[in-house]
Amino acid sequence: QLGGLNGQIGDPPRPIRYDELVLWTFVHAGVPDSDAEFQRLLKGMIEAKLERTYPVSLQAMILEELDRVKYQWRIHQCAQFLVDNMARNGQWSYGDPVSSVDDIPTPRKDVESGDGTKQRVFVPRGKKTKVVRLIPVKKKSHGPDGGDNSNSQYAALGLRACFDAGIVIEPRVLKTARSWWRQSQKAPKRRDGGQGWCYSMDNEHDPYGSMTAGGVGSLVIYDYMLGEKWQNDRDV
Repeated sequence: QLGGLNGQIGDPPRPIRYDELVLWTFVHAGVPDSDAEFQRLLKGMIEAKLERTYPVSLQAMILEELDRVKYQWRIHQCAQFLVDNMARNGQWSYGDPVSSVDDIPTPRKDVESGDGTKQRVFVPRGKKTKVVRLIPVKKKSHGPDGGDNSNSQYAALGLRACFDAGIVIEPRVLKTARSWWRQSQKAPKRRDGGQGWCYSMDNEHDPYGSMTAGGVGSLVIYDYMLGEKWQNDRDV
């Protein structure tokens, strides 16, 4: 599903960053954030322009895991990008830059104390900082007419991270995204097959396991964000 991360798309072609995938691996592998390569990837990620669905979704997940309060401003930008790139049918495609992200202020890089020394609040890895500020995000533009289920499942993962960081997404956005997953389930052609999902509605083959896992996971995420019990969701 992540093959597109290191690909060239568009006309003229633009590369999709894969640094976020490496950094996400570092986070889960327990690489300390004092590591030089960890810091290089983190700095580059935060300073880069938000352009594509895969890396932006991963970035939101990384920052929410590292320190969702310290990086809430950047997670806010990720949320605005994802919301404004949602296609009209509730899917996501590879994504494109949106001007609305530029309206979200970027704080100073260094917060210094009166004596000129940098301040940093230490938060043990694995312990989430408490969210004290909720930030609403409204959809300001539309993406294309449709997209694909791979980008869409990563958008769900990214929006979940934004939600847990105190970013409040419009319910209509979440319901539109969830509605796509409900209506796009495919019945199998084989008698012994199960109903599920493919990469797109245009695929002629039967639903397959990895994309069905993405579909089920996305439904669970949207139920969670809408305050509903996924255990009661018949589609799940």
